[in-house]
Amino acid sequence: MTADAKGKGNECFKKGEYLDAIEAYTRALDCDQRDHTVYSNRCAARLKLGQNGFALKDAIVCVTLAPSWGKGYYRCVGLSAILPPFSSPPLPF
Repeated sequence: MTADAKGKGNECFKKGEYLDAIEAYTRALDCDQRDHTVYSNRCAARLKLGQNGFALKDAIVCVTLAPSWGKGYYRCVGLSAILPPFSSPPLPF
């Protein structure tokens, strides 16, 4: 189920259907909340919709789950450049 929902999210993302991608990634996380790549993917979809605060939360969870995976930090740093100072929780690094 997780792989199916994640795959559906990836398909929607490629088509530019970001809201549908977020919904699919959320379904994948309902099955497995430890998959850091799904948080990263949902973060990217939320960024496309301008949901920067939610995207940052996903990026932080991604880094927390997989501290050696660089893409999570990449997402956090990119968001820290977008969000105004003190508008978000402290970054995990």
